[in-house]
Amino acid sequence: MFRNTKMRLGGVNILLLTIVISLIVLYRSTSYCLCKVSPVEEAFGQPMKSQPRPDSGEHRVTCHIPGLESRKQFYQYFTEKEYKCENLRWFGSRDGRKAVCMDMEFYLVPQDCHVLSFGINNEWSFDDKFGAMGCKVYSFDPTMGKADHQRSQNVQFFRLGISNIKGQRKVGMGSRFDFFEVDRYVNILERLGLTNTTIDYLKLDVELSELEFFQDVFRNTPHLLRNIKQIAVELHHGYHGKGLNKTEDITDDSSDMSPISTYQIFWQYFHELRCHGFKLFHARRNGRWTEAVWGNI
Repeated sequence: MFRNTKMRLGGVNILLLTIVISLIVLYRSTSYCLCKVSPVEEAFGQPMKSQPRPDSGEHRVTCHIPGLESRKQFYQYFTEKEYKCENLRWFGSRDGRKAVCMDMEFYLVPQDCHVLSFGINNEWSFDDKFGAMGCKVYSFDPTMGKADHQRSQNVQFFRLGISNIKGQRKVGMGSRFDFFEVDRYVNILERLGLTNTTIDYLKLDVELSELEFFQDVFRNTPHLLRNIKQIAVELHHGYHGKGLNKTEDITDDSSDMSPISTYQIFWQYFHELRCHGFKLFHARRNGRWTEAVWGNI
């Protein structure tokens, strides 16, 4: 009888152990439901695709941003290159001409490179050059009056602008403001199937919409920056037109340093790029504005 009791107790222990193991497996398989959805994911209705995000959410990059006191300090930034490009080449002509670093750190593999070009204005030389190399080029401009189309074997055009929202947005500067269709960088990448693909070159010549791009990426999707090798931007700093600070006296250096000045806004984004691993390797004046190119080193 004692032996039978021990056998029964042993059977109960095995049953309890089986139940505990089953509960552990069930908990692990469903515990993702307890994860907190980020404010960005909640705002846009569904969680983003699962992927490592070491520089987002609770793991955001800590970045020191020095104060900006004058326009002289602002322009000094462009004279202090953080990386020396040994093999600098020019792609495009006239207003479409952009500097591209062809060093091994940014090696572009023909037939396996990807370029996003925002802001065309009917100047295709930059996009066509990359397309001729065999790169897949995705060109965007909502202001040209052209529908989506395949320009060539490797160059595809979209009537769409870049912004920090999905929908209609006023695009342009001064009296040239008008409503056009825009979307966020994260949505555009997903639409193209490039979310986890290396972007060899990202060009932004978008009449101040670069501010909305930087705001959205730095605040909401900084993890997307690690897939970009080079970023080229025409910076519309010191703009005094409709929609921003119109009271600044451009002859008074200190007046441009108000909190809503484009100088202050761009200054912060320059340093955030640095904190995410981007180094300035080229800058030049283009009329009133400055063109700058950063590499992800």
